[in-house]
Amino acid sequence: MSDQQTMIMKTSSHTAASGRREKQEWNRIVTIKQCSKNNKAKMLTFNVSVLDTCPDDVDQKRSTVVAIHGCPGTGNDFKSLARKLHERGIRLVAPTSLGMTGSPITLDQLSKVDFTTEGRTKTLHLTLEAMNIHRIDILVGHSAGAWTMYKAGASWENVRCLFGINPGGHKPNRTLRPFSVDKDICSCFALVLWKAHYQTFSGLRFKGITTNGDGINLIASQQYVTQQEFANVPLNAGVVRSRKLPVLFTYALNDKIVEPVICSDMAYNVLGIPKENTVMYTDDKTPSRNPFFVPEGWLTRCLIFARGGHIVHVAHEQEIVEQIEDILKHINKT
Repeated sequence: MSDQQTMIMKTSSHTAASGRREKQEWNRIVTIKQCSKNNKAKMLTFNVSVLDTCPDDVDQKRSTVVAIHGCPGTGNDFKSLARKLHERGIRLVAPTSLGMTGSPITLDQLSKVDFTTEGRTKTLHLTLEAMNIHRIDILVGHSAGAWTMYKAGASWENVRCLFGINPGGHKPNRTLRPFSVDKDICSCFALVLWKAHYQTFSGLRFKGITTNGDGINLIASQQYVTQQEFANVPLNAGVVRSRKLPVLFTYALNDKIVEPVICSDMAYNVLGIPKENTVMYTDDKTPSRNPFFVPEGWLTRCLIFARGGHIVHVAHEQEIVEQIEDILKHINKT
C-alpha cells in the first residue's frame, strides 16, 4: 500500500470517527411532562431526542435556529445544515417529535398524545422550555413541520423570523388527498388495525421511510398529518403578516410531495408575500436577482429553485445557510 493510500485511509477513518463523535455529542435526551389529551389531570413523561449543536450555550449568547422536521422525520434530518451553521457560530436545535424514531411512545400512549398542530406546538414549547431556550431567532419548518411553524409564529412572542422549507400550505397536498378518506383510514390503523396489519404495511417498503421496530413512528406520522387543522393556517398566517414577522420561504418546482402550486398559493395568497420579493434559481443555481435584497417595509423573500425536490435545505444547503446568515444580520439590528 502506498503512503498516499495510507494517508487517505487515515483521513477517512478520522473523518468517520469525528462524524460519530459529533452525532453523539449533538444528540441529547430532554425529558418533558405533558398531560394526556384524554385526561388533563394525568401527566405523561416523554423522552425527546434533540439535535443541539451547542448545548452548553445556556445563556443563548449565540444566534439560535430551531428547526421542525416533516413527517415522517427526525431532528437529524437537519444534521448537515446543523454542521454548516455550527461552523459559522450559529446554534441549531431540532427536536424529534413524539412517536418518531428517537422520541418513543408506547402503543398505549398513541391514543393519549395530542397529534394536532396545537398539540405538536405545545410539545415543542415544553421541550424548548426544558432546555432553557427562551429566544428563537429563526424558526424553520420543513414540509409538515411548517404547520407548527405558522402556529408558533402567530402565538409565540419570542420568535423573531420564520423560514418555511418545502412548506405545507392551507390545503392538503397530493399525498393527503382525498383528505377525509386518508383521515378515516389512519384512524382505523391507529385505533383498531395497526397491530394486525403492521407486517403488511411495512412490507410495502416505502422509499425513504423506515420503522423503529414496532412501526409506531409510521402511524404517529400519519396522525400528525391527518390531524392537521387546515382551517387554522390562514388565521395563523394573518397574524404573522399583521406582526410583520420576517419570513423566508423556499421550495422547488420539481417537488413531488408538496406540489409547487400549494407552496406558491401559501406564499403569495395566504401569507401575502409580495410577488416582487421573489428570487428564481435556474438549474445551475443562478439567481434571477440579488438573493439578499432588502424590500421596503415587510422583510420577506420567496426563493424558488428549479430543482431540489422535497429537500431544498439539502440540495441547496449553501444558499440556505447564506440566507440564514443574512437574515440574522437584519433581525439582530432591531
